[in-house]
Amino acid sequence: MIFDLGFMIWKGNTVVCLIIGVISHFLLISCSPYRQSKIAEYHERLVPPNCIEISDNYFVDKSDIKNIDYLEFMFWNERIFGYNSQEYQSILPDSVKKHIPDSTYAGMLTRFYAGIMPETLELPLSNISDQQFRLYTAWRTDRVYEMMLSRFSILDYDTAQKAGHYFTIEYYYNGIYSGSIPDTILAYIPIYSIPAQEEILVIKQNKTFNRKIKSPWTGYRNVCRWERIGK
Repeated sequence: MIFDLGFMIWKGNTVVCLIIGVISHFLLISCSPYRQSKIAEYHERLVPPNCIEISDNYFVDKSDIKNIDYLEFMFWNERIFGYNSQEYQSILPDSVKKHIPDSTYAGMLTRFYAGIMPETLELPLSNISDQQFRLYTAWRTDRVYEMMLSRFSILDYDTAQKAGHYFTIEYYYNGIYSGSIPDTILAYIPIYSIPAQEEILVIKQNKTFNRKIKSPWTGYRNVCRWERIGK
């Protein structure tokens, strides 16, 4: 192996340049100023998950929010707060409640719901209240930013979160979450929100939206903007 490497180096400088280039790249990435400059630009390069940009710093979901997306929201709340908690019970849509066969399903309702409707998981979300949609939207913002912190190696993702110990943007920046000292290098947060009816009408007439969407807007969708921390 040593002989082979030596032969390649002796044969020409192409491999040497390649090795030096790779090493230099990793050294650059590990340097704090370089890393900070690249992260500082992220909000100008990244499109929030499931979104398309239809104007400057204005994004909208490219497809309706699906049943499976809301089911993830249900799973999270049941896991963190428990089946009998107000947090979990308050987000159950009518389509779930009407399928409860009996009390023996207490504590397994989310999994039961997923089991009886696999063919509808990819269909647009329906049968939730305005308040439930607001709670889902706030939860989505927290989860996306938590994922970003993890992917940029700023915060380790904690799989053992529970009531009294779970990530929200507010908890993180107030030092409540795990007593963490917040790193403000990810200065922009993708804030999802619920568009007003007038806003929806304008979006549906947008040429970029109509060119890029995956399917017609028939159910629930969020809009999103990058907002600077502390704005």
